Amino acid sequence: MKYLFTIAFVIASTTWLHSQTEPREQTLKECIDYAIENNLTLKNQTLIQSILENNYQQAKYDRLPDVNASSNLGINFGQSFDLQANKFISERATNFNIGAMANVDLFNGFYKYHSINKRLLETHSGAFQSEIIQNRIILDVLNAYLQILFNKEQSEIVNKQLETTNLQIDRAEKLINSGTITKGDLLSLLSQKAEEESQLIAYKNMVRMSELGLIQLMNYTETTIEIVKPNINETIITTTLPEEIEALYGEALAFLPELKLTENQLQTSHQVLKLSKSGYYPSLRMNAGFSTQLKDRKYFDLGMTLSIPIFSKFRNRTNVQNAKIEILQSENDILKTKQDIYKIIQSVHNDVLASRENYKSRQQLVTANEESFRFAEQRFNAGAINAIDYNLEKNKLTSAISKLLQSKYDLLIKLKVLDFYRGQDIEL
Repeated sequence: MKYLFTIAFVIASTTWLHSQTEPREQTLKECIDYAIENNLTLKNQTLIQSILENNYQQAKYDRLPDVNASSNLGINFGQSFDLQANKFISERATNFNIGAMANVDLFNGFYKYHSINKRLLETHSGAFQSEIIQNRIILDVLNAYLQILFNKEQSEIVNKQLETTNLQIDRAEKLINSGTITKGDLLSLLSQKAEEESQLIAYKNMVRMSELGLIQLMNYTETTIEIVKPNINETIITTTLPEEIEALYGEALAFLPELKLTENQLQTSHQVLKLSKSGYYPSLRMNAGFSTQLKDRKYFDLGMTLSIPIFSKFRNRTNVQNAKIEILQSENDILKTKQDIYKIIQSVHNDVLASRENYKSRQQLVTANEESFRFAEQRFNAGAINAIDYNLEKNKLTSAISKLLQSKYDLLIKLKVLDFYRGQDIEL
């Protein structure tokens, strides 16, 4: 029995250690969702949104009457002149009153009605602000995710080149014995190996730094992260043509919360103008009260108060003028937002076209360098060229492959950014 317990403990420990050393791979969507859920700026905006919604509810509650209760305890003492007795007397009196008062606005120039509308529009603005923050998180996570993939592929390229160099070193040692190449060629290959090992260390460090960047961006609780390597269809990304700029611009206008925010701010400015004009109207308030002493003297009060503004030191006029200016500012903000969006769409559209052409030219460059390197490798093995010329061709191929990789991810991220401005889900 003790032996079986030991086996179970070992298996459980091994499983736990395996789960600790090999974290589950995260997809792009999972990384985005986690980052959105744990972003402190977004959480703070959620709290602000709660305040805005509370203010909206309070604006509706403000239509209800004010009701207050009161009480008063008083003691009077001192001398007074008694006319019947024709003399001064000392007396003391105690009184205790309780009462209640209610006030309700019957009309105040629609001020409360416009206040409710303004508070509602403010809740909409808060929601649009949350969308803007989320969109920034999505783009940041996308960029960090692709940066990890890029650095990993760069490491793989260098690692493959290092494997090729090791094979060539083994082959060179045999060629030295046959007199095909010199010892200097072997030393040159060993130097190339050391350089590639150094590059591999550098790229592995870049992978760790990019993973750390994603961890910090997500506010991830673990110290390491593994991401899923998607199957990127290079044929699709090089053949897909973006829509015309005007069509993309229309999709962006319908999707982006930045424009919705400025349009909502214009509506808010119109409500502010209506609130300012409320100051020109008279207000009518009704009040009712009830009070009584502890034993007797009940008292009821019912009345209405009409207030007509005559002169307010030009305060109402100034408020109206400022509100009209704010409307003009909001209209300009809408125009500027549309201009900014159009410029972004233009840039992203042109970037996609340029990146696609660059990627195709880099593909041709790699194909040419692969042929050149194969020929150089055959000549080196035959002793027709030295290791310096061989390494030169190899480095040219490595550089071409690296540039192709850069152009691939450059094109990929620009396509995904274009999808984002079209309102599409970001997926790999």
